[in-house]
Amino acid sequence: MGAHAFDSEIMKLIRKAARAEHVSLVVGAGASVPSDLPTWENFARGLLKHGSRPTPSDDAIAAVIDSQGVRLASEAAMNDKTDKDRRDLIARALYGKRARRDYVPTGLHRAVADLAIARGPENLTLITLNYDELLERALELRGATVRARSSAGYSGTSGAHVVHHLHGLLGTSRYSNEFVVTESDYFWSRDPSSDWRSGVVSEAAAKGPMVFVGTSLVDPNLLHYRCVLRERRGAGQRIAVLPRQGTELGSANHDDARALLRSQWNALGVAPAFVEDYADVTTFVSELVTQRETGRKSPAQRVRALWRAVEEGFETSKQDWSDALAATYRADLRSVLGSEGNLVLWVADGRGSLVRVAGNDRVHRDVRSLRRIPYRFDAGWVATDVVSYSDDDVVIRDLGEADHAPEAVPSRRWRTVAGISLTAAVDGFPTMVGALTAATTKPDDGGLTLKVDKWRNAMVAAANEWSSRLSDLV
Repeated sequence: MGAHAFDSEIMKLIRKAARAEHVSLVVGAGASVPSDLPTWENFARGLLKHGSRPTPSDDAIAAVIDSQGVRLASEAAMNDKTDKDRRDLIARALYGKRARRDYVPTGLHRAVADLAIARGPENLTLITLNYDELLERALELRGATVRARSSAGYSGTSGAHVVHHLHGLLGTSRYSNEFVVTESDYFWSRDPSSDWRSGVVSEAAAKGPMVFVGTSLVDPNLLHYRCVLRERRGAGQRIAVLPRQGTELGSANHDDARALLRSQWNALGVAPAFVEDYADVTTFVSELVTQRETGRKSPAQRVRALWRAVEEGFETSKQDWSDALAATYRADLRSVLGSEGNLVLWVADGRGSLVRVAGNDRVHRDVRSLRRIPYRFDAGWVATDVVSYSDDDVVIRDLGEADHAPEAVPSRRWRTVAGISLTAAVDGFPTMVGALTAATTKPDDGGLTLKVDKWRNAMVAAANEWSSRLSDLV
């Protein structure tokens, strides 16, 4: 069905958590990767590269990580380091040479912040395994008062949203000296005499449902926390939101594997919510706000409602839509992309496809003849890429760098394409409903040929316009 086609079982999990008096979120590294922060494996590579003497080769680093795993391999980099040296090394591996302020919250961070604002600090517990402060940044951008906790003995501030960093904190002005990185760190962190982290998790779970998003389910600390909760009476429901995107489970064997995965996580007291892509994870969190009241439509129902409006108004609006795209192209994109480029509106039909509804270069005759592409993260189109990730930034792709078959053949006409997702207000609630894409015959050439910043800004402005237009249809 594509993204947001949450079945009745997933909607039941969402509605139960949304209507609970208290809910907790455990946010993992998957939330920060779209901000260009490293995955855990790449983070470990950075630790070994910058923290080992003599500096090992990339092949040696890869071999050690592959054979021993991230946590054990990291011991070589962190061994015999002072607290300051550990902190500096983690900062270098995490942020590289960029300023920490240059990293911005993702769509998932913003969805968590919206949930926090809607519920208030007394009815939501925020827990993260990340060292970055992007959750705090997202809350501050919403005007909230935020406090970070990364050690024992912190009671918080009345009226403030507290973000509990179980593995340590390394932000712009907030940081800790305790970091859980290596195998020995994980072992030490579970010592009963100093394990304040399990206390945070247990206390939060006792208040109501706990939702895990962007987390690795093989993280030993998460397994430890889940085992603790499994044995604790009175702990609320635990839900793990599991996107197929980013796993090695292909569409062919995913359905068969689900039964095994469900049994696996049920054994730990976890209810798995199987979704397709990263954007679905963000939608899951957003729906914890939307579904607090009874009678609210599901995301899939809202997408289908918008598509019905598109179908019903197609004959009378198709010329206007094409003219509007053409006007935007002439004013904002032709100087960047040239006279042969295009700007295309794609809308989800709620049945598993993205539909090419309108373009600046043509007017389609009939709604039944419109081009459809699979609404899947692995479909290979820039339009499907941007609706599958937990962000709303512009993606610009050089088709000359790799074999992007759907857009690069048969004529190989396009050299560079861009896309941005569209979120409309359907029934008053934000819903991802489609994408805008633009293409040109010009190569990117590292930004020398194309003015990518101007292109990006034009796409953002056009997306805002079309999100408003689509919202007006329903």
